[in-house]
Amino acid sequence: MTSFDDVIAFLQKVQNPKKNQMNAKNRITPAAAKRLAKANPGVPDEYIAYLSEVGAGAFRECQFAVYDHLSPLADHIDIESLALEESVRLLVFGHNFSGDFTGFLPDEDWRIAEVWHDNGMVYRVDVSFGAYIRSRMLIGPNGEDLRNKSR
Repeated sequence: MTSFDDVIAFLQKVQNPKKNQMNAKNRITPAAAKRLAKANPGVPDEYIAYLSEVGAGAFRECQFAVYDHLSPLADHIDIESLALEESVRLLVFGHNFSGDFTGFLPDEDWRIAEVWHDNGMVYRVDVSFGAYIRSRMLIGPNGEDLRNKSR
């Protein structure tokens, strides 16, 4: 299984422990991991490893939140009023606190996609779950914090 030791160390370094919403209480058990994988055949191992090692919840003072379950996009937003630019089956695993949701496209080999609330666009992302979540945390290639770096 994948290791998220770098993520755990990074979050311990950059987050205020008093505001840290991720902790051992939010990690899924091995039994829950098996149930999640069985209910979603093909779900990336990295997602399950992340939930097992790091845990569900918000990080970087609510920059992004990862759920301990997958659910259809319709459970989170009114798809009819959103008028998605295309019909997709997205299983949501998180959101960015701005109304945008991120999930897996199981019909596209579990590719990651973001759905933006303001225009209904679906943006496919060509990286693994581990790479995606590290980018949401603003972890640089050498483990540095990119939050305050100029772009």
